[in-house]
Amino acid sequence: MNTSKSKFGYFTAILLLSAAMHNASAATLIDNFTDFQVAENGTDGPLPIFGTDLVNAYRTLTAEANPTDADTEVAVESGMLTISNSTDSNGTASILYSFDPINLMSVADALLLNIGFIDLSFEIQVIANGLSVFDFHNFGGTGQHAIAFSDFTNPSSFGNLSSLQLNFRGVEAWDAQIDLMAANRTGTQTNTVPEPTTWALLIIGMFYLRQMSVKPALSKLS
Repeated sequence: MNTSKSKFGYFTAILLLSAAMHNASAATLIDNFTDFQVAENGTDGPLPIFGTDLVNAYRTLTAEANPTDADTEVAVESGMLTISNSTDSNGTASILYSFDPINLMSVADALLLNIGFIDLSFEIQVIANGLSVFDFHNFGGTGQHAIAFSDFTNPSSFGNLSSLQLNFRGVEAWDAQIDLMAANRTGTQTNTVPEPTTWALLIIGMFYLRQMSVKPALSKLS
């Protein structure tokens, strides 16, 4: 067997399988909450963030206590967005992202939130491009939750998206933690059901590897 051709075929197979697995698990990362930022009873930002797939992304945090002599804080640190209220606060919080326009509809049909902790009264509102609204909703528990683009008042905003705002509220002394925000196809954690192109790459890559293993065996028999 020609060694150079064998190596080329092997690396081709590996690249195809790698591409397939990437397609199967790819999501557009909006924020992994690794860039430190905090706002207490006020606003912080806009500040640039780098734990994202968005280009030229900036983030603004706002915390508003109610009553005003109470305390509400929204903080981003070590992979976690944390919102906390003092025992006498019925405050609100928001996080605003601005970035270069992106067509999220070409790669996703929903926003995904990984919620690590919430009080039962916790509600989220999301506004795309300042006008397309997913109104306040109680997800009722922790885990990964999807917000479909079709649930917004103007889903086409995600075809040329340049800003996202999340507003949070709850009853007195409510708290919440979110550890990931992304956009992806609906229905799985990370597209665990491959799309047709992914299946094709997987099959071709496996075929190449099969050929690589069969040819040496045949050469020994001849």
